[in-house]
Amino acid sequence: MEKMDLSKKTEAVAVVERKNADSKLDTRAKILAHLLLTSQALTLGFCLATLQALDGILTSIGVSRFGLRAEANPILRALMEQFGHIPTLTVVKTGAIVIVIALTIMAHKLPWLKSAMGALACFYILAAVAPWTYILLYKS
Repeated sequence: MEKMDLSKKTEAVAVVERKNADSKLDTRAKILAHLLLTSQALTLGFCLATLQALDGILTSIGVSRFGLRAEANPILRALMEQFGHIPTLTVVKTGAIVIVIALTIMAHKLPWLKSAMGALACFYILAAVAPWTYILLYKS
C-alpha cells in the first residue's frame, strides 16, 4: 500500500510541476509578446517623430530658398507670415512630436493604433518628405 501511495504522490507532484512549468512558459511568452508589441510601437513612434523633424527641417530650407509661397499648407503659411517660419515650424513640429509620443504610449494598449501609425508614416513620407526632397534637389 505504501508503494502505491508513493506512486500516486510522485504522479501528483509531476502533474503539479508540469503545470508550474507551463505557467512559467505562459508568463515568459506574455512578456516576450509585450516586449515585441512595445518594440514595434517604439519603432513606429521613433519613425514618426523623425519624419516630423525631417519635414520641419526640409520645410525650413524650402521656405528660406523659395519664400513662403513654397509652403502648400495655407494655415502654416499664414502662421509663418505672422510669426516667422522658424518659430512657427518649431512650435508646430514640437506639438506634432508630443502627439506622436502620446500615440506611442497609447499604442501598447490599442493594438490597431500601430497599424494607423504605420499608415501615417507612409502617408507622411509620400505627402511631405518626398515632395520637399524632390523640390530641394531638382528645383533649386
